[in-house]
Amino acid sequence: MKKKGFTLVELLAVITLLGLIALITIPVITNTMSKQKEKLYYDQLNQLILAAQNWGTDNIETLSTLNNKCSNDYTITLSQLRNESSNSNNAEEFVSYLDKDFVNPKTDKNFLDNEISIKVYKNNKSYIYCIQTNDCMNTKNDEYKNIANNICCDGDTVKQRVNACILNK
Repeated sequence: MKKKGFTLVELLAVITLLGLIALITIPVITNTMSKQKEKLYYDQLNQLILAAQNWGTDNIETLSTLNNKCSNDYTITLSQLRNESSNSNNAEEFVSYLDKDFVNPKTDKNFLDNEISIKVYKNNKSYIYCIQTNDCMNTKNDEYKNIANNICCDGDTVKQRVNACILNK
């Protein structure tokens, strides 16, 4: 009688091949996911800058008190952008520039006021908006450092703009 089925050697060969494929693909997938989270983090910071600029447009009287020397700044908090202090009963006064569930993709938790803020500097008739956060420049992926430099207070581009602003006093 002829037996149908796989031999132990064939099964071990298939399991070994599947193990090798997993050994190769899992790190690649993990690295790709990590890079995408990092990119999404900086996309979120860019959205934060846009929300702060919208807030600044609606609150220009507050920002106009800054002097042109860039020696002082105004800090916009996430609470201000979420308008958590406003009375939501009056719909005309309630404007939210940022979703209440503005999530940090690195931690999958909401950004908190004590971990991130936006500094605004006045340079003649324009304003410089920059993010201030502890992990802004701690990117592992060199490809995102240029994004960080354009939006972070400790980034080279923003430092140059603020320093040039101070020198033009």
